[in-house]
Amino acid sequence: MAPMNDLSNNKPRPQRGTAPGPKWQVGEIAFLKPASDFTVTEQIELLETGRVRDNATGHPVIILGRSDDSRYFLVTTVSAYGSGIDNDYLPPWEQRVHSHKDVRSFRSFEGSAKPDDKFPHLRLADNKMWPKPKTSWVYIQTPTLVSASVLIYYTKSRCRLRMAPESLHDLLGHMEAKSHLYRKLKAEISGVADPLARKCTDKSCGWGKKEQVSRAKISGRKYTNNINRNRREVPRGTTSGAPKSRTEVTSGRPNLSNLSKVAGWSHGNRFATLS
Repeated sequence: MAPMNDLSNNKPRPQRGTAPGPKWQVGEIAFLKPASDFTVTEQIELLETGRVRDNATGHPVIILGRSDDSRYFLVTTVSAYGSGIDNDYLPPWEQRVHSHKDVRSFRSFEGSAKPDDKFPHLRLADNKMWPKPKTSWVYIQTPTLVSASVLIYYTKSRCRLRMAPESLHDLLGHMEAKSHLYRKLKAEISGVADPLARKCTDKSCGWGKKEQVSRAKISGRKYTNNINRNRREVPRGTTSGAPKSRTEVTSGRPNLSNLSKVAGWSHGNRFATLS
């Protein structure tokens, strides 16, 4: 057996469970791991709150921005949108299921159909191509803010992929000009506050009942003080003459419809404040 290189003994070995994650740079291609691989905490904080759409998971993503400490990333998915050999590579804007989307917000990678000639094809660096060159599109209206823990290496290509610099500049300029959500998330990830603990007021974030249920799971608190606060309490052993509310007869499960929206987690910020 060949002798071991003496220099190899001097290499520091990471301790179990402390292996560093990927050091993502803007323009690189990562992979948003499938929802089934999310931890319980990631499911609660990203999926159940609607911050990450379930159908966005399990896709390659372009890194659009990052926080100073590289704990949060702004990404957008690259998807085939159901196009393939079965439908003769029908582009998404011609599919009924995507008919509600803005045609002008689709960007096409080299090899995929374009909605018009207003913008050039997007390109990868070093003349690389996607594994599905005919079906690779970006929709600029659905950027997503995620934690670093849900990003992994994209393994369907033999080498690490990244955007060509001029193509990345073109895409970012287009999103800056035409995507309100991109500008909003870009400002949040650049700010001093924890971007995943923001108060969400627009439809794109999906805050609502699911988040309040999730917060209840985490904190273990009951919302008895906030539910039907204007309802007259009836002493035990007496009757009010009115039928009992759903809150009183559904095995203690509260009606969340009267809950006010919340700005953060009841158990405090799980994430550190960005610097």
